[in-house]
Amino acid sequence: MTTSYRDPVTSEKGKDKTSPWKAATLALSVCTVVLAFMYANKETTPHSMAPMTNTMSGSHYDHGFINMMIPHHQQAIDEANAALKEARHPELKQLARNIITSQQSEIDQMKQWRKEWYGE
Repeated sequence: MTTSYRDPVTSEKGKDKTSPWKAATLALSVCTVVLAFMYANKETTPHSMAPMTNTMSGSHYDHGFINMMIPHHQQAIDEANAALKEARHPELKQLARNIITSQQSEIDQMKQWRKEWYGE
């Protein structure tokens, strides 16, 4: 009996046969790796929020949070752009596009609030 190799991701016609669970698992894996990296580098990451969030409250907290989150979101966009260029799986590329869209929207919102609330 002979067996032939068949790519588990595509059918004979080249249509994607990846289940939504596989895409969700991939997204969860990517998030887990990113969070593990951030945790491992929390003392050396230039955009670490831990020191600021531990010492501020009220309006100062809001201002500091916005100032820290904007570069944090920009870093996510930069990484997602790299994934668009380098990733092999279309699910990962779609996740990267979603990250770019959502993170940019949040950056724009935070910049608007910062201008309204703090004149910056």
